[in-house]
This record gives sequence, structure tokens and C-alpha cells, in this order.
Amino acid sequence: MIFSRDSIFPYPVMTNDGTSYKNNLFEFEIEDLFDTETEYTFKIKYELGSSFLKEKLKEGYAELVFVINSQDSYFKKLDYDEETVTIPKSRLTLLSRTKIQLQIRALNTLYFANNNDLHNFYNDYKTDIVVQRNSILGYSNIEEFKGSQTNPFTLFETAVNSNQEELFKADIRENIIVLSFKDSKYLLNQYSSELKNMFIYTGLSRALVEFLNYNAHGDEAIDLYELNDTNSALDSKLYELMLNKGITELSYSNIDYVISKISYKIIESFVDSIERLSSHED
Repeated sequence: MIFSRDSIFPYPVMTNDGTSYKNNLFEFEIEDLFDTETEYTFKIKYELGSSFLKEKLKEGYAELVFVINSQDSYFKKLDYDEETVTIPKSRLTLLSRTKIQLQIRALNTLYFANNNDLHNFYNDYKTDIVVQRNSILGYSNIEEFKGSQTNPFTLFETAVNSNQEELFKADIRENIIVLSFKDSKYLLNQYSSELKNMFIYTGLSRALVEFLNYNAHGDEAIDLYELNDTNSALDSKLYELMLNKGITELSYSNIDYVISKISYKIIESFVDSIERLSSHED
């Protein structure tokens, strides 16, 4: 079962739009999908804003569950640090509007007396909060698959074109953002992949500007909930991604904010990579 933002529980639950925790963060992202003749392999990552829940996952008192709603519902239990999910095609058919979510379930009865991540509202009576085995402890945003796309979760690919004049350019195409380089040395493949974030940021910025140009119809901003259709397959990916990350409005003035929300620590990881390179040189 996929849970929506309107789901109600009689105890604190971690959600991105909830109020139960001081840091209400359970961000889930499918980075890539590999489709072979016999199986689907999802490359995933997530971020959880509670050390209490992280410890329960590590200690085996709770578990991560990968949930898919397609023609049939399917779920798979994951290890705490698992980054790929492989599912036989005999068990699953990906259809248009397939929804995917990460959930946290209790494997034992849990006592919240020592859950210091809860909102201060619970301070006076968290000693009375007892969550039974198999109960939901948290659920992430929903990733949505659109069956018309070969690789629906992929926004980027890289290319080398020695004939282009620019050393680098972001080429916005029908269903993908191509990061195109004049020479392969600019790909920085010998270094951490996070160094490419500066190119990814440029590509996202260009793509979001074009999203506005084609879908805002002359306005300065778009209410995403009122958008009935998009201009391209790439715009559809960006649209679903923004909604999944809680973005309700896109404007020319908030593009940098939107990029910070739909990307995974794009600036922080880039700076961390630079610092690691600098420390190695020292």
C-alpha cells in the first residue's frame, strides 16, 4: 500500500510534510532504472532526518520496504544501506503511472520514550507512546513511472562532440538533458562524480527556464497543480520530480531554490569533493 500526504496515524510517523519530528525528512529518489530481458534493477538513494529511526534500522528493530503499486502491488524488504533493488519481470510489470515509495516498518514493539527526534509537542507524554510490531514508522515521497519513456527516472546523459564550438554546453532535448563536451577530458572521469554537479546544475537551470518558456504562456510563474499538460517528455519528468519534492510553484526567480529541492545536496557534495581534492594535494 502506498501512503499519501493525507494518511492519518494515532502515533508519530516520519513524513516529508508531517509535523511529528523536528526534522521531517524522508526523501527518496530513483536515480536510474536498468531494464533487461528478465529483470528490473532500480538504483536508489534516500535521506532520513531521524537518528532514532536510523538506529532502529541498523539494529534490526525496523526495516526498509520498497513498495510498488502497478498492475499488482509488490514490495521488497531492503537492508539499511542497500542502493539497488532488483525485481524479476515475472513478478512485476511496469505500467504507466506506476507509483513507488520507501516505507519504514517496525519489526518489534518500539517505545518512543528515548526518541529525542520527536517534535517538542510530544515531550510530556512520549513515554506513553508504544508502537506495535508491523506498524508504519515512516513513508517517503512517491516516485512515479511513466511507461512511455525508455528510462523514466533518468534526466541526464553525457556526450562528447569534438565539432561543437563550446567546451561545454547543456543540450535540452525532447526527453533528456545532454551534457555535451568538446573533449572527453572535461568529463572529469578520473575524479569524484560529484565534480560534475556544476554541469548538472547548469543543465537543470537551462531545462527549468525552458519549462517556464513553454508552459507558463507568458506568465512569470506556474502553479504546478494547475498545469494540465507539459510540452515534452523531459518536462513531464521535471514536473513529476518537482511535485514529488513538494514544489508547488515554479518561477524565473525561484529556479535556484527549486534546484536545491529536487537535487540531492548538489552544492554540498560538489564542495565536499573540492575539499577532498585539496586535502589530497596537501
